[in-house]
Amino acid sequence: MCPHCKHQLSFLDLFPILSYLWLRGRCRYCQKKISAQYFGIELVTAMLFAAFSYLLWQRSWDHLLLAPDNPSFYWVGIAAVVTGTSLVLLISLCIYDLRWGILPNQWTLGGSLFLFLATILAVISDQPLLWQPMNPAGTDQALLSTLLSGVIAALFFLAVAYGSEILLRKPGMGMGDVKLALFLGFFLGFPGIIVGLYLAFIFGAVLSLLLIAGKRKKIGNSIPFGPFMVGGALLAAWLTPEIMHWYNHLWL
Repeated sequence: MCPHCKHQLSFLDLFPILSYLWLRGRCRYCQKKISAQYFGIELVTAMLFAAFSYLLWQRSWDHLLLAPDNPSFYWVGIAAVVTGTSLVLLISLCIYDLRWGILPNQWTLGGSLFLFLATILAVISDQPLLWQPMNPAGTDQALLSTLLSGVIAALFFLAVAYGSEILLRKPGMGMGDVKLALFLGFFLGFPGIIVGLYLAFIFGAVLSLLLIAGKRKKIGNSIPFGPFMVGGALLAAWLTPEIMHWYNHLWL
């Protein structure tokens, strides 16, 4: 519905990006301006879907060359559904945390369960986890790696949350961040979750310092960490192989 006149929107009002442009950013019924955030979110979502479609196409090229009667050929479609659903949840969690400082359990825990079941299906079907950046094969080892990635990431954030309560007498992380870490661990696997969280902490530290320097925040103020975790995860989904190659070349 329109946030101003509360009129229920029709089918033609709800085409992503196109409806906003056609209506020139105004409600069809009361002519009041619609926030540009809707257009921005729809545009970013479209760009991410296009980018991850290309990424999935690269990862699954060998599967697409197979005959249509080969199970691996159809597995690409299942992987696309898993990837797309995960993207929708991650974008929604990012925006929700920015707006209200909340990471709903239905999305974090529901997404974690969805990805875990998808991983089990991959293992049963002996197919690769195409949504994970390092692409482990569909084996019991891949299932264990995915499970440990999510659980250890969640336990790490849980330790930060309780540790800050004990040492600083204030929460350092919310329980929503703990559940999001579980979700991201299942989405990225190992070592993707390490790269994703590393990038998240770098982004969070840099922005916090900039906000303090610009006197927008004071030391001790809190900012939602969910968007940094999501941003780090999306970059890790792309950059983990390159970062691991660089790391191995630098230190090994």
